[in-house]
Amino acid sequence: LSTYKTMAIALQINSSIQDYLSFNDKKDEDYSSKATEAFNIINNTMNMNDEINFIGVVNNKFSDFLYKGDLSLSLSKFDKVYEKDFKIAMPALSGTMRINYNNAYFDGEMYTLNIYQPIYSTTSMINEEGLLVLNIDNNLLNQLNIREKGDLNTDIYLMDTTGKVLTASERHKREAIIENIRFF
Repeated sequence: LSTYKTMAIALQINSSIQDYLSFNDKKDEDYSSKATEAFNIINNTMNMNDEINFIGVVNNKFSDFLYKGDLSLSLSKFDKVYEKDFKIAMPALSGTMRINYNNAYFDGEMYTLNIYQPIYSTTSMINEEGLLVLNIDNNLLNQLNIREKGDLNTDIYLMDTTGKVLTASERHKREAIIENIRFF
C-alpha cells in the first residue's frame, strides 16, 4: 500500500494536476490546455503501472473530472460509483487516504482495490481542491479472494486493524467482522 500512497502523493502535488484543480469552470481560456496537461500526467502514470485499471481526478469546484482507464468510463462506472464508495472507504495508513476492496466498479464483475486521496492545494493546505481515485487490480488481493481450490483445508483472510475482514475465500466471511482480536 505504501507504493500506491507514494504514487498518490506524487500525483496530487504535480503542478499540472494542481493547475487543473484551480479552475472554477470550463469557460476559462486556459482550461483546455491545463486539463490536457493533467490528463497527460495521468496517462503517463497509467502507462507505467499495469496493475492500475483507471485513474480519476475529480475537481471539487464544479462537476468535472479527468478519467483515464484501460476500460471505458461506461464500463467502469467511475462517474456513478466514486462518491458512494469513497464515503464507505476506510482510512489507510496515516493522513487522509481512504481505501476499499470491493466490487463496486465494473458492474460488480471484479473485485478491485480502490484508493481515494483527497487533493489539497499546495499553496493553501486547508483547501481540498479535488479527489484522486486509483482503481487497482491487485493480484495478491485477488488470489486471497478466490474460492478455495483443491483439497487444501485452509482459510486465508486479509483484515484491517479493527478486525474487519477485507477479503476471504468465501463471500460471507468477507463481510464478517471479527471481534476481540488481539494484534501483536
